[in-house]
Amino acid sequence: MMQDLHFGHVVRSVAGRDRLRVFIVIGIREIKSGYVALVANGALHAAEEPKVKNPRHLRIVAELTESEKAELVSSLSNEKLKEFCNKYDNFPKKI
Repeated sequence: MMQDLHFGHVVRSVAGRDRLRVFIVIGIREIKSGYVALVANGALHAAEEPKVKNPRHLRIVAELTESEKAELVSSLSNEKLKEFCNKYDNFPKKI
């Protein structure tokens, strides 16, 4: 069963070298075999160059509130992405 990802979902990567990191879905792109999610966290992957991830490699952690989504829509900044990712990351990594 495929999960239905959309803009504003907070997701955790479960595969790849960015495994266990938290991202925000900022877009969806259709491909021949279905779709891929465009994710960013403002640090490792900036809003200008989002990471393309297979939805099977993502788990939904939470969903941004309507006001948080509106903030992102009005200005998709890396600072906002970092702030929201940190807010929803229950297991932050020590860097």
